Parts: sequence; structure tokens; C-alpha cells
Amino acid sequence: MKINLMLNKEQVFSLIKPLLWDYNLSADGIYALLSGEKAEAGPFDFNRLFIRILERLPWYDVVSIFGISNLKKLLIPAHINQIRNKELKERYEYVGKVLRGETVSFTGWSAKSRERVKHTLLSHR
Repeated sequence: MKINLMLNKEQVFSLIKPLLWDYNLSADGIYALLSGEKAEAGPFDFNRLFIRILERLPWYDVVSIFGISNLKKLLIPAHINQIRNKELKERYEYVGKVLRGETVSFTGWSAKSRERVKHTLLSHR
């Protein structure tokens, strides 16, 4: 998939380089991989690098690299389910739904939270 990145090659590489400190990868290779021009760069394919970016970069850096319109397409369950941190996975699930205009529940009002609150409010103390 072709992706129009929001930053130039040097800017993208400067943000991503700390994530890849132990690999000898060029700015050209990383930029070509993220923009969809190449299938691989060193040991990384797009999915593996994208997950690493989601797990390790701040949200605003992710947005500055990919832009909102690309993230609407990229924040899909197939990618989000590969995130190892449960809390981060839940945040990206929420963000993906918001970006795509899907219905989301109010924060903290899951079925489990409602049961917990219900029992404290109706405890007849």
C-alpha cells in the first residue's frame, strides 16, 4: 500500500532512529519501507516497523509521520492486536474507532465498571 508520509526522509529517520539503534538501516530504506515503495528494510517489513512505532513513539510523533488520513486506514485490528501492552492496545483500539467515526463507549463505563459502581451505590451502608 502506498502511503504519503507527512515528513521528509530526514525528519522521519530522526524520529525513528532511536527505535532502531541496534540495526544498521539507512534513512532511504526506512522511508521507502514506510511509504510502501519497498517490502522490507533489514529485518523489518511494514507491519513489524509500524507496530514498533506504535509501541514506542508518542502519539503526536506517530501523527506527524503518518497523518490522520493514513492512520484511519492503518489502525485496524490486524495491526492493533499485535501490540503487546494491553493498555496501549486499548488506547489504539479507541483511537482507531474515533478516527473512523465508529461508536465508542464512554471511558470507564464498560460492563465491568458499571457492575462495580452499581454495587457500591446500592450497598445500603
